[in-house]
Amino acid sequence: MLFDEVFQVLRPEIPPWILQLPLSRLKWFLEGYREGDGTHSGKKLGHELCFDTASERRAKDLAVILLRFGVVASFGRYETTFKRKYGERRFPFFRLTVCEVSDFDILGWDRGVIQTLNARRQGDLVWARVSSVSKSPATPYVYDFSVPEAENFFGGVGVCCHNTYGPRMRLTDGRAIPTFIRQALAGEPLSVYGDGSQTRSFTYISDLVDGIWKLMQSPVNDPVNIGNPREMTLLELAKHILRVSGSRSEITFAPLPTDDPKVRQPDIDKARRLLGWEPTVDVEEGLRRTIEWYRGTGGAR
Repeated sequence: MLFDEVFQVLRPEIPPWILQLPLSRLKWFLEGYREGDGTHSGKKLGHELCFDTASERRAKDLAVILLRFGVVASFGRYETTFKRKYGERRFPFFRLTVCEVSDFDILGWDRGVIQTLNARRQGDLVWARVSSVSKSPATPYVYDFSVPEAENFFGGVGVCCHNTYGPRMRLTDGRAIPTFIRQALAGEPLSVYGDGSQTRSFTYISDLVDGIWKLMQSPVNDPVNIGNPREMTLLELAKHILRVSGSRSEITFAPLPTDDPKVRQPDIDKARRLLGWEPTVDVEEGLRRTIEWYRGTGGAR
């Protein structure tokens, strides 16, 4: 494929600066790619735009570009042959297919394009029209974007944050750490739901900022989990806060809500491999800094 032959010399993915171009310029790159390695069937073959590449990385980058225009493509892996030159040898390639758009002229997409979707599948994410919404039974687990080797949420350039805490939190926002700190500093009982065995993983704010900064400076274009994989029970968290704050408050137990998740723990393998990032502030130190800030500012009142 022409684009692959030229571009592979430089890098297997599309440079990040291209992904960030304004739509008025990005459309020219996309149209140029289509002219080189894509096909435009238009009305003749059922309203389709296809973009082919031998690189899975590049296919994902093309999907990001299409999403910037609000266009969703189906993603597939196929094989082809070049019998005259290579006989029966099979060559894998990836194809992005775009259907049901209001305008098949890419050069007009920066002015707006409408896509009518029935159902499109991309990785393990299915796009479909919502016809009704109903309540489903609660489960004990949260699918926290933590699939090893591949994040299960495709959102272009971005970061998935996990239970961030630190100074300046609103102590009435209902989350565990600010609630426990407010109760401990006020001398009130710490309210733990259930028996406190449900687990959480907490990320100190400076670690989150460092992770976001490294992601911004990297060529990585996929969503990345930025979180602390250290897991602890909510009962352990309550005891940590009592010890760090020096509070003499008691711990009380309340009925566990039916929709309260039992486990939350991010997988940060991608952040470690691609960004060289992992959290450096442990929970005890993070709680100490947070509690000191509230004491110094009177934020607990």
